[in-house]
Amino acid sequence: MEVLDGPFKLFLSTFTENITHTQISIDEYILKDNIKINNKVFEEIRNIVDKKFKDKKYLSLMGFINYKDFPDINLEWNRYLLKSIIINYIKEYRVIEKDSKDKRYPHIILVKDKSHIENIVDLILFILKEEYRDRENMTIVKIENYLQIENIIHKSLPNEFYESPLVEVDKFGRVKIIGELEKDEF
Repeated sequence: MEVLDGPFKLFLSTFTENITHTQISIDEYILKDNIKINNKVFEEIRNIVDKKFKDKKYLSLMGFINYKDFPDINLEWNRYLLKSIIINYIKEYRVIEKDSKDKRYPHIILVKDKSHIENIVDLILFILKEEYRDRENMTIVKIENYLQIENIIHKSLPNEFYESPLVEVDKFGRVKIIGELEKDEF
């Protein structure tokens, strides 16, 4: 399997996926035609992802995932390869990414295709409503710490969180979620 190198590799690294190439590592892309996986293997990959989801509504690919569970496809398993396979071949899931200036720390999160979680803000609001336990004392620092431990963010909340009409942050950094989000919204 030929991996792209040189200036073309650098050029392609500015894109996540395109029509002819797919990402297989932080800085490697291959022709999609070079991925030779049959439907049985795709089904096996989907079943493994299902098991890793357990009863959660999302799966962070930044967390510890034992890629040894995945079948041998003559490529090294990593979050980029799994993301590419999900995007291109396994439609039961969608990928949510937090944009980051530092491409070394991509936060790739999978959600089920039918999920109402559409973006990183939806995911953070879901986590704050359903999983975060210190709701009486929600501050930016505590939320960021929690989301870092859960492998949702690297350092800080995204700007979109602060811009959301569902979030209010006072001058002391206390966070209030405006309105009630229903569980079935997500």
